[in-house]
Amino acid sequence: MIPFNNASINNMTTSALFSHGLQQALTYQTPQCGNGYGGPHASNSGISGQNNGGQNSQQMLIQMILPLLAQIVSMMQQQGSNGNGNHGNGPGYGDGSNQGNGCGCGNPVGVDNCRVWGDPHFVGADGGKYDVQGEAGKTYNILSDQGLQFNALFESWGSKEGATVMSDAGLTVNGNQLHFDKAGTLTVNGEKLGDGSHFGGGVVKDGDTVKITTGEYQVELKAVDGKYLNYDFKSDNVNADGIMPHGLWGQSADGDGEARNGDKGAGAQGGGAIESLNDRTEAGDTSAVGLYETNELWDTGFSNFNRYW
Repeated sequence: MIPFNNASINNMTTSALFSHGLQQALTYQTPQCGNGYGGPHASNSGISGQNNGGQNSQQMLIQMILPLLAQIVSMMQQQGSNGNGNHGNGPGYGDGSNQGNGCGCGNPVGVDNCRVWGDPHFVGADGGKYDVQGEAGKTYNILSDQGLQFNALFESWGSKEGATVMSDAGLTVNGNQLHFDKAGTLTVNGEKLGDGSHFGGGVVKDGDTVKITTGEYQVELKAVDGKYLNYDFKSDNVNADGIMPHGLWGQSADGDGEARNGDKGAGAQGGGAIESLNDRTEAGDTSAVGLYETNELWDTGFSNFNRYW
């Protein structure tokens, strides 16, 4: 019997692995004489030899299957304790380490006092600061995570060329579309909602402030003097579901403890803080921000850094 190596075990399902080994065992050619091992030097023959051969073939079958079962159990235990690394590119992804997030078994990644505000300034999960002005008239992904997509519309601000603020927020929460604008108007799936608690407390509106609670996040949206929006984020563990977030703000909650500080001021586009397709951008980069553009406020199918599924 050819022993299975680790690669072949990992590439086969448990049922397929068991069937494969059992088939190998059952098709093993049992000797027809002697004590089960046959040959010209067998000490017994005839019915006695066949019986001995049958008994020994059963023993061989058991001996062949038992190691296979041990391999299956070991494989299942390993898969249960290690991540599969199928969900992104943060620390520990793909190697099944305790820092990874393939299975949600890594250390909790909590965030607090995180903001996106003004024209627009970002305060990341580890306290890093950077500005992303984007381009007026375009929408950008702020936070992308399983079951939660948060996009924002940027519009021009003041007399400085290129200066922007966020005028509208579009959140897709488990298929429901929430819209909150700088005037303080809230709609959910096209229906306008007034002050009070809605959806069992998942959405609470109080004047110009809306608080949204999901399985992992508490997001507060605030309309400021009818001019722009600010956002605040909290989470006990952004990795609770095994999916690490992304987006212009979401990527800062990567659990590495490193503050993402980047470009600030006029013309800043997150250089030094946000990621390109390959790695963290360098200071002064103004092109990577385009990777975060979405088609509209509730676009959940954009190409890059999408964690919503």
